[in-house]
Amino acid sequence: MTVHLLLNRPAPYLDETLVSWLWRLARQNYADSPAWFLPYLHHAGSTVMSIGLNAMNRLQDETALTRLAELTGYSVNEIHRHTLHHFAHALTPPNKPQARFGASETTLPFLPARPSNDFYLPHFSWCPHCLAEALYVRLHWHLPIVACCEMHGCWLLDRCPQCRAPITEVDIGSGHCGKCAFRLQEATPSAIPATDRLLQLQTTVMQWLYQTPERADLGLPDKAVNVLLHVLLGLRYAAQCAGQSWNFHHIPAGIPVPDLDIRERRSLTIFERGCLNATAFRGLQNWPHGFFAYLDAYRYRPSVNRETGLRHELGVLHMSWIGRLWKHTAFNFVQETYNDYLATRMPAHLVIDSNRTARYPALLQRLAYLDIHKSALYVGVCSATILRLVREGHLTVYHFENSEGRWLSRQELDQLQQRWAQHITLPEAARLLGVSVEVTRALLQERLIQAVPASEGVKLRVVYVSRDSLTAFIQKLKKHTTIQANSQPDGVSLTEVCLRNASMGLGFPQLLNRIGNGQLPAFHPNETLFPLTDLWFLGATVRNLSRSVKDERAWLNLKETEQCLGLKRRTLYRFMQMGLLQSVMAFGPKQFFAQADILALRDRYASSRQAAALLNISTADLFRLVRCGLLVPASGTSPGPKVFDRHQLVDWHAEHILPPELNSIAANKDALRCALKASDVHPLVTKPEVYLRKEVIAVLKSALTGTDQI
Repeated sequence: MTVHLLLNRPAPYLDETLVSWLWRLARQNYADSPAWFLPYLHHAGSTVMSIGLNAMNRLQDETALTRLAELTGYSVNEIHRHTLHHFAHALTPPNKPQARFGASETTLPFLPARPSNDFYLPHFSWCPHCLAEALYVRLHWHLPIVACCEMHGCWLLDRCPQCRAPITEVDIGSGHCGKCAFRLQEATPSAIPATDRLLQLQTTVMQWLYQTPERADLGLPDKAVNVLLHVLLGLRYAAQCAGQSWNFHHIPAGIPVPDLDIRERRSLTIFERGCLNATAFRGLQNWPHGFFAYLDAYRYRPSVNRETGLRHELGVLHMSWIGRLWKHTAFNFVQETYNDYLATRMPAHLVIDSNRTARYPALLQRLAYLDIHKSALYVGVCSATILRLVREGHLTVYHFENSEGRWLSRQELDQLQQRWAQHITLPEAARLLGVSVEVTRALLQERLIQAVPASEGVKLRVVYVSRDSLTAFIQKLKKHTTIQANSQPDGVSLTEVCLRNASMGLGFPQLLNRIGNGQLPAFHPNETLFPLTDLWFLGATVRNLSRSVKDERAWLNLKETEQCLGLKRRTLYRFMQMGLLQSVMAFGPKQFFAQADILALRDRYASSRQAAALLNISTADLFRLVRCGLLVPASGTSPGPKVFDRHQLVDWHAEHILPPELNSIAANKDALRCALKASDVHPLVTKPEVYLRKEVIAVLKSALTGTDQI
């Protein structure tokens, strides 16, 4: 086929459809219809003949396009520019890659074989004022989103104003309705106010379609055109489901009120399409505030179900578009803005009850309230722990209208976690200090570090250590610790000092306490003092440490205790067996006693020898008194050394007179004994003779009244 088959080849208008141009080509070449040269485009495997003339606007046959270019004398790029594929950059969904063709460096995009009716209609609308300028069909008149003419500020028409018949390309080319011969240029379309939102939408859409610079800043998201158009489509569908009396609908002045309650019907009039698209445009302008206003209004649409939950509050917008159709990464900005709305303007319990927090965990961290289960996940514990913290008063339960759940404040949970950050477990504290768990537990017992009480709302029922107390403990050690490696020949490690002085009860806690109190200068190779086992001391400092500790604590060993009490080792063990004496430190055979306890014991108890000396009798006489039952040792009658209570001995001696005292109170001993016998006073026991003091005193008084001397 050569170009000489066409006598005339008029140039297409800039925005003319391919079908409209083909009709003009046919008329200029004296043909009744473009159908006469379609066979020239046919080739093996071609579908040109089967798709119909109107489908030429979305022709996808590469060979047919090439032959049409040869036939008309225009390039493939020019032919492509007059097909619907010219808008492929705007109409292709973000989740579908564009099909391209062309062997040259510049490839041309294709729309899908069956484009969605949401973006393309086989029939077209038209503007009478545009036809008065030139009789041809504009490419954008086939798009449902185009409902008005931005150049002339009027609504488009989709039928003959006189007979209501559809208008075709033939009618447009002739300028008359093919049914009633009405002159199309004389139609009077409804005007649109110059500042109306619908004209703003139309201007923006034309800029998107023909890729011209934007002429006004409407606060739209800085995203690709196809993304914005698909967001606009979703908002339009949501507006269709809002109901006729939704007060957020945008209805320009000067038109009959359209029927916007069209949830079941999908064939929209030109006015319905314009109003719904302008309403959707309200949600896209001034992003994200316009989107927030759209969502706020949508929650109170008249058709909303009285039940609660995001599915009922936001309906198809939440379930279909945000939840399913806008999941592609290109729509992340919508998802993030929607999360912002949920976190700042929706009741927290509605968001928690939805599945959205599972897909967007970051949303959970922005909600003011969480239920018991989500609270447990948020702070990393089980639900039972959350309930325990509630019972103990560390968390407050909140209740909301239309929700039977129990809700916790995320702010309180954050504060709880901040407190928990200062709590570390016993094994963690041990690893941090570089010592064993047993040593760490001993540090707690010595109060060098502080345990966290359960009343502070601990995370688990385990022992926690206050991080602040660890820091304070290390700072206290640093005041008396020099940073220096153990390079001294007489340097002694902390572990070795513990082993040397274990008999004095000097373990890790005691030595560390002495360092912190400034009693024991120490060294460490690291500024952090970790691990504590790397602490070391000069040999001269710790050489006499045991003796110093013993003197500080006023302790006596076994030998010193024997000397202080004047007892033998056997009697000393008897004291210990009776519980009268207890060692304050025992390490193997070594035992130490508190000096104060020894002195108190010496003042209170006496051995047999000391008791005999106190009564001024012999030890044999003392034992005779014990056997007779006059004296009862504090140690009882069991075999072994006897121990006597000094106070009891004094009290007993105050009631009884023993031979030495009896001999000292009378000049004539024999006369005194005769007087005692004459008065029938007999000793309680003999050898030694023991009398009751009151009886002896009575006899003495009686005898002294009768004679001057007994």
